[in-house]
Amino acid sequence: MDAIIKAFQTCAKTNSNNNPGYVKKPPGDTWKGTTGYDARGHVTFENAGWGWRALLRTLSAKCNSGKCTIRAIMEDYAPANDTEGSIPGGKPNDPLTYAIAIGQWCGIDPYADLYEVTDDRHANLLKLACAISLYENGHHAPEAHLSDIIHGLMMFIGGM
Repeated sequence: MDAIIKAFQTCAKTNSNNNPGYVKKPPGDTWKGTTGYDARGHVTFENAGWGWRALLRTLSAKCNSGKCTIRAIMEDYAPANDTEGSIPGGKPNDPLTYAIAIGQWCGIDPYADLYEVTDDRHANLLKLACAISLYENGHHAPEAHLSDIIHGLMMFIGGM
């Protein structure tokens, strides 16, 4: 786990919305810790812990619904029928390019089942969440605080 934490400290990013994965409002529901939405429908969270929790829950739900490869997750997470950053008229998402980049950062084949790569399901989801935060926010974004990531992970594991 120490190696995973060290890796997160170098790649996990955050933003002013406290939403490291730019998650949107789930259909018919509201994320815990929500304080509002930006102009493109991305959730603004009370603190980054809630944002990390939402990202981890989103990824876990995709895996539990049978989309448990990075490639399948990215097809759903950043579909080609949406645009980068959800900007109207913007460049269309490229889920394959996204999946390849995320896989490289995670050290996981984009077509491998995340639950079969290692026995540590949470570590794989956390690696994926970290890589998504880097992809979504870019290298220039401020580094995430490890305490926020751990807070989000603990809320996710604890079922909050």
